[in-house]
Amino acid sequence: MTLGIISALEDELTHLLDGTRATVTEIGGTKFYQTPIEGVPAVLVVSGIGKTNAAFITTVLCHHFACEKIVFSGVAGGIDDRLKIGDIVLSKDAICVDYGRLQDDVYMVYQPGNDPTPHNQDTTHGYKIHPTLQKMITIPSTDGLKQVQGHTPKVVWGKVLTADTFLECAKARKKYWRLYRAQAYAMEGASIAQVCEHFNTPWVIVRALSDLAGGGASFNFEKFLKLTTYNASVVTRHIVRCLRDAR
Repeated sequence: MTLGIISALEDELTHLLDGTRATVTEIGGTKFYQTPIEGVPAVLVVSGIGKTNAAFITTVLCHHFACEKIVFSGVAGGIDDRLKIGDIVLSKDAICVDYGRLQDDVYMVYQPGNDPTPHNQDTTHGYKIHPTLQKMITIPSTDGLKQVQGHTPKVVWGKVLTADTFLECAKARKKYWRLYRAQAYAMEGASIAQVCEHFNTPWVIVRALSDLAGGGASFNFEKFLKLTTYNASVVTRHIVRCLRDAR
């Protein structure tokens, strides 16, 4: 089994690459690092921010490196008021919220790739983790996680929304909670899931909440980035061990 491990930012991937002796392959101007993680052959890569970057990188991992499973490790903005900065969401649903149709000032979300013109209605929203993969993954102990603002992070399964916009708007955050009951919002996950479905490749997304996607999101993102990316990497290593031991 070869795993593909994606992060959008260097800060997110560095904790996983530290101490490794990776073989580097450059494709399309992007460096792919081949090295074992927790005893499992893996290809690690910084995708860059956004859906197009994420889709490109996932395609290369699935097609060129023949990765059998894809893991995303990184940070996100929180949507669910029950969660705090530092908490970690494992995505069982990845939903793109910026593809669809705007008609008479009403925006209707469609599944990416589906026809969004008025004659076509679409009630499909999002991609779901493969149930077999979800069963392989246990919620880890929080012993190895660093506290954030005096809070020991909790790890939960949830929904992660995707759009090509950094969200710093309390009104939009409330809207997304009302519409989707989602836990987090970021800029890559649904595109990764979409490509994985084309290749029949199971995926899981790890998102540590670096901010709460409302007022002050950009300040909190920078303030808590190092702590939250570290914790995301700890949970990602746990997931790799789960997948390793389930073989």
